[in-house]
Amino acid sequence: MRGMKGRASSFVFLMVVVGLISVWGQAFAAGESTRISPVLDRIVAKKELVVGTAASMPPFNMTTKDGQIVGMEIDLANLIAGAMNVKLTLKTIPFNDLLSALEGGQVDMILSSMTITPGRNRHYR
Repeated sequence: MRGMKGRASSFVFLMVVVGLISVWGQAFAAGESTRISPVLDRIVAKKELVVGTAASMPPFNMTTKDGQIVGMEIDLANLIAGAMNVKLTLKTIPFNDLLSALEGGQVDMILSSMTITPGRNRHYR
């Protein structure tokens, strides 16, 4: 039962994110200035969204035998990049190095089953 609740809440979260992506996509398509964050400005200027993932956490992100990165989070990354009308670049990074890659500007966002913890919440405000 607990697994079903977790999946249901993940699905609801995913739908909320897709809704936000739609709104952002319309703003970018209309040529509105982002002015939301320097990261969004960088993504729009480069016309590329770089997403960091461990690519080892099925069904959210995983690497197939032929080296392709797939999963629900990768589908979400494709939706985000499509809504922003930018190219998607996936970067496979060991899970423990994802946050430092984000802080260092090597990736624009992380999609790798990353959850909020009290420590991360204090650090990344």
